[in-house]
Amino acid sequence: MVTSRDLKKVPLNPRKVLVFQTAFLGDALLAIPLLKAIKYKWPNCFLGIVCRRGVGEILLHGGVVDEIIEVEKGDRFSLKRAFRQTREFRANVIISPHMSFRTALWVLRLHSHFSVGFKTPWNFFAFSRRVERIISDHDVLRQLSLTQALGLSLLDLPEEVKNLKLDIQGEVSYILTKPYGVLSPGSQWNTKKWTLQGFIEIGKKLEEGGRQVVIVGTPLEVEVAFQIASKLQRPVNLCGKTTVFQLAQILKTAEILFCNDSGTMHVASAVGTPLVSIFGPTVPAQGYSPWNKKSRIVEVKLDCRPCGAHGHSICPIGTHDCMKKISPEMVWTKAKELL
Repeated sequence: MVTSRDLKKVPLNPRKVLVFQTAFLGDALLAIPLLKAIKYKWPNCFLGIVCRRGVGEILLHGGVVDEIIEVEKGDRFSLKRAFRQTREFRANVIISPHMSFRTALWVLRLHSHFSVGFKTPWNFFAFSRRVERIISDHDVLRQLSLTQALGLSLLDLPEEVKNLKLDIQGEVSYILTKPYGVLSPGSQWNTKKWTLQGFIEIGKKLEEGGRQVVIVGTPLEVEVAFQIASKLQRPVNLCGKTTVFQLAQILKTAEILFCNDSGTMHVASAVGTPLVSIFGPTVPAQGYSPWNKKSRIVEVKLDCRPCGAHGHSICPIGTHDCMKKISPEMVWTKAKELL
């Protein structure tokens, strides 16, 4: 359902449109169909996005936005700079899948002609149109639902708009031997990480099949990547050495990815890489499963799942059974369906 606070009409042909999605990497990538839908509605508009630092490059080079404005969360100088950039952007239309109070105030202060956001009890003052967020939908569909306020429906949109696929050009500068499989053992949340030994065993399985093993991750995951690499024969450890865009280039030509419920999972979906994802404290029904037909999810059914929206730094009941009960054999069985 769409509600409005004024009588402003949807612009026919806005010159500049700005999207706010400053949540995690995965949230920004799940906004790709929304960005495509905006271009489908207004093919001549100049489209920008406000996102976290390091996230925008893949969207810019992937061809779904024309400008990126990046912000470092928690850095007030970065926030001030980003606000100045958004004022200079001079958006005619603003669309915000991000739901924070700060973002609502930010949108209000930009005085755009038309703005759209999800409906909350308190943000009536910020948006021209507000859309009900259907919690049971996948997040791709939730974010796409904002286009209802623009006069679109999912039935209007061709399949190429509703997918995550990005046009990632170029080859990564690292020398990789094909075929290769990728291990991504990290996550923003500790309880979303599968066991170290589990990733080691999957790496050995890949090597036994004649595949090179590539390990990726953020600088915070260097130690765990080193421990995995030390148990394998000839791995290429790129953990902490790549941007998100370079990660996409690596994944684009990978045979398969093994990962947790993480941003890397969504990068792989954006470049069409087959993947096996291990879900622990979170569940696919929360709406953040891979938007990728060539994907498999490994999980165990437990009464304590899900234990939160994102996971925790430590298991709330002290067992971490959601990850410990997932064996390498369970994961490899799913992988064989894709290899």
